[in-house]
Amino acid sequence: AWLIEHRMNQLEGVDSAVLNLSNHRLVLRWNYHQIAVSHLIEAIYRLGYRASPFSATEQEEQRAREGKQAIRRLAVAGIGMMQVMMLSVPLYVGMAAQYEVFMRFAAMLLTLPVVLFSAKPFFITALRDLRTRHLTMDVPVSLAILLAFGASIWSTLNQGVEVYFDSVCMFTFFLLLGRYLEMRARHRMGKAGNNLMTLLPNVALKVVEGEEDQVISSDEILVGDVLRLKPGHSIPADGEVIAGHSSVDEAALTGEYLPVTKSPGDGLIGGTFNVESPMLMKVTATGAEAQLSTIMRLMDRAQQE
Repeated sequence: AWLIEHRMNQLEGVDSAVLNLSNHRLVLRWNYHQIAVSHLIEAIYRLGYRASPFSATEQEEQRAREGKQAIRRLAVAGIGMMQVMMLSVPLYVGMAAQYEVFMRFAAMLLTLPVVLFSAKPFFITALRDLRTRHLTMDVPVSLAILLAFGASIWSTLNQGVEVYFDSVCMFTFFLLLGRYLEMRARHRMGKAGNNLMTLLPNVALKVVEGEEDQVISSDEILVGDVLRLKPGHSIPADGEVIAGHSSVDEAALTGEYLPVTKSPGDGLIGGTFNVESPMLMKVTATGAEAQLSTIMRLMDRAQQE
């Protein structure tokens, strides 16, 4: 976190950079005329990390992929650990020399997928840290796994005294287990925020006098625009009712499960749902000024602190 924030703050045109490790989100304030977004992403990439504009849907998909991959690596490490331990017990208690060589080679083959597949994230992160000359815990972890595995292979081929295949598998398994539990906790914390972000629709119906309603992106909504709200659709921005009567479901934001009746002059919150009848609304706040964005900023600040 310090490395990324320090590098971003060094760039000309960047006013502030704050990284929230709990949800892997970087908040940047910069001058569009001095530095482009592509240069910001490139600077992060040169540090060994990947960045992309935030998208709640894309982040959920990424979390699902990350969770599945973590389970696969954990399963391979767990199965390898159990099998290698079964082969290591006879080596501990003593056995005939011809069988001992076979057990060692079998343990070596079973440890190979654990090192090459399950422990791969440790090696990737260690290489990235060595390139940036900023050491983290993955460097000694990778060294421990590689040295123990290499020493065990040498001992197996030269009929040495000790092998450590079981230690390599157990070490990898318990490290992955700890990181998997940490990842699950991080995903649970970020899921509530992402659920709020998905409340806003991607498009809206803009009313233009003398013309048909225009379908516009939610990012194109401006303060003062008149929008048509259809029944069963979510409200794309904060505003007030200027025509029509309906009920609005605000449960996602207020916790009130009963729909609230709305009439001309009443306020509307972006992200809530129009339940009964069509209405016309005038936009009063969008983007960072909307109530939903305010809630998101408070959640991010709470997680970061």
